[in-house]
Amino acid sequence: MGGNIFLHIFCLMVSFVAVQCHVDIEGSQVWRLTPTTESELEFIYEFAQLNSDHIDIWQHSSVLHRPIDVMVPADKLDVFRNQLQPRVSRFTVMIQDVHGMVSEQEEELDRKRKSRGSLRAFADFDYTIYHTHDEIQGWMDMAAEEFTEVEQFQVGVSYEGRTINALKISMDPSVNKTTLYVDSLIHAREWITAASVMWTFKEILTNPDLTYMKDVVNWYVVPMVNIDGYAYTQNERLWRKTRSKGMNLQSGTMCQGVDGNRNWDYQWGGTGASPYPCDITYHGPLPFSESETRHLSYFIEEHKDLIKAVISVHSYGQLLLYPYCYETNQYPVNREEYNTLGQNMQQAMLALHGKTYVFGQCAETIYIHAGTTIDWASGVAGIDINFTIELRDEGEFGFLLPPDQILPTAGEFLEAMKVLVAHVDT
Repeated sequence: MGGNIFLHIFCLMVSFVAVQCHVDIEGSQVWRLTPTTESELEFIYEFAQLNSDHIDIWQHSSVLHRPIDVMVPADKLDVFRNQLQPRVSRFTVMIQDVHGMVSEQEEELDRKRKSRGSLRAFADFDYTIYHTHDEIQGWMDMAAEEFTEVEQFQVGVSYEGRTINALKISMDPSVNKTTLYVDSLIHAREWITAASVMWTFKEILTNPDLTYMKDVVNWYVVPMVNIDGYAYTQNERLWRKTRSKGMNLQSGTMCQGVDGNRNWDYQWGGTGASPYPCDITYHGPLPFSESETRHLSYFIEEHKDLIKAVISVHSYGQLLLYPYCYETNQYPVNREEYNTLGQNMQQAMLALHGKTYVFGQCAETIYIHAGTTIDWASGVAGIDINFTIELRDEGEFGFLLPPDQILPTAGEFLEAMKVLVAHVDT
């Protein structure tokens, strides 16, 4: 009986995760729904399917006791609460006022930006606030100008024509060392990802105790994969997708954006990815339809003989996920290596601030979703080690992680990278 229910749930997965609407955040709340039985889990999926035009799923799950977070607009609060509370035993309000939280954070950020001086040098950069795409690009420019071991280069171009730049960190470019690849912001609203990546590599570049992290390996770093989407979040904070245009043939409406983490050409179009352009997990009309993912795939393919690990940084949930995401019971041949590495990362991250990061096979740990970066890197490019790292938090602020958590979160990411470097250097 239980197996049949879960099979039915997985068949509903495309509809569940394919939730996209422009939920007006004025008066909106984020609710946390934690299924404790299979019937509750099935009910939540059916609810999400029926109401996909009205809600925004912040965090998905097909696992019992793992929360599902849903943003609900003001005009649906009463009716949806009446539907859910009697059927879901663990129902809580995670964010009481989404608009208020966004406005408060925007006002604080504006105050800090106005009070600081201009960025003239790498040392002037403020890692305690979130930055615009132009400011992140400025950080990359200064890193390349001030550190001889850093080279900046173009890895691609976005739909709207912005340059997607990368940094190569190499103490001796003439030596082909083991290389680690890190990217962030494939989902635009996950601001903590780029902030954490920048602080981590600031530490690697400037902290004498971490010199070994650039001595024993080379790095490729792409802080802004979805640069168009990230630029757009300065006006629409919770935008997730790219900014390419598509037509929803069902409704005849024009919608924008593709989920970059459903657009990779491995098991593309499978469960957990939507065929509908207005949905938040729209996989695109074709694999690699998006300029951003297509160019990254070219780059990784070109350098796959040197790249030992692909790390794609996301938020939120505090997770260390390894392939495969497209199905349960599908594992890389080096599964034991992943489990050892994941456990070591988990322990190092926990030791810093007491935060637990759960590790495991992607589909089994959270939910099935096809067309991801790490599945393609493992299944097509043949990269040995591939992780999606979901940073803080576990569900107090979600995508709206306050700036005072940037440095602690970045510190946890650095601990994971220390473990990774030690692992590949053995």
